[in-house]
Amino acid sequence: MGPTSADPHWPALGNFGFEVVGESHYQGALKRLAGNHGTEPAAAQHVAQLVPETNNAHDPQAVCVRIMGNPVGYLSREEARSFRRRLSQKKLTGVITTCDAMVTGGGQWKGKTYSYGVVLDIKPFV
Repeated sequence: MGPTSADPHWPALGNFGFEVVGESHYQGALKRLAGNHGTEPAAAQHVAQLVPETNNAHDPQAVCVRIMGNPVGYLSREEARSFRRRLSQKKLTGVITTCDAMVTGGGQWKGKTYSYGVVLDIKPFV
């Protein structure tokens, strides 16, 4: 499920400097989301959902990053905990929020194709 207008959206900063982790597990989805970018690196802008995963078997404090309903990575463990504290302060505990995102990478250089990644346009939480 993709973002809805009811999901609170974090203010845009215009710098896409917030790194997502675990993208190596979602390369197929990221390739589709990157669109046709030829041999140049992708810079496909999207809206990402930040989804608290209380039922995550590996980490009940996990925060999944989804684009167009596809999981594409996670906030780091430390960032997820800070993010959840910020949600609590805003009285949004457990609420799915959104922010601007960019799918990057996938370019080719000297015959090598690079992995895709995701960066968010959001202020770090720690």
